[in-house]
Amino acid sequence: MEQLRTAADIAAWRAAHPGQRVVLSGANLSEANLRRAILQGADLRGANLRGASLSEADLSEASLRWADLRGADLSEADLRRAILQGADLRGANLRWADLRGASLSKADLSEADLSEADLSEADLRGANLRGAVAVDAEGIFFLNFFDPRGYQAYAQVRQHEVWIGSGCRFFSVSAALNHWGSAYKGDRAIGQRYVAAIRALETNQDFIQWRILALQAEREGSE
Repeated sequence: MEQLRTAADIAAWRAAHPGQRVVLSGANLSEANLRRAILQGADLRGANLRGASLSEADLSEASLRWADLRGADLSEADLRRAILQGADLRGANLRWADLRGASLSKADLSEADLSEADLSEADLRGANLRGAVAVDAEGIFFLNFFDPRGYQAYAQVRQHEVWIGSGCRFFSVSAALNHWGSAYKGDRAIGQRYVAAIRALETNQDFIQWRILALQAEREGSE
């Protein structure tokens, strides 16, 4: 496929190839201006999108597995059900991005800005969230604990209840307390800090309000 580096290039190619999937796997698109590009279902596996502008782009159901998105602008992008497994999103701007149902397992989101993004039902197992910002983000709530081994603890609503995630671990609250509780086989001090952070949610007014809204959004989404 010829090099496509702008939203206009993408639009022209799609017009000339109706019904065909945009395939740019492994392409060098660093610093490309793809703002508002229609890349729904596109194959961008392993693409170099470092510093690219993808704000307001439609990347829903696109495959971005192992893509380099360091410093990319994905603000207000549609990333619903996108596959971002193992993607490098260090320092990426994901403000107001729609990441509902996206797969972000093992993605590197360190220092990324997730403020006001919607991460409802997103898979974050094994994701690196070190230094990420998630102010007013939907679908995720950061606990007041960063595991010194490099994991940010967070809460998500799944199946009408709150789940706790950290690194590759993802448990219901009761299972999380059991895992990191007295029977925890790892560093006892770390286990105790997990338990304390989870217990602290019970009286955290910001979390309580977030939980109410998250549960309501999940119910409405399933209707």
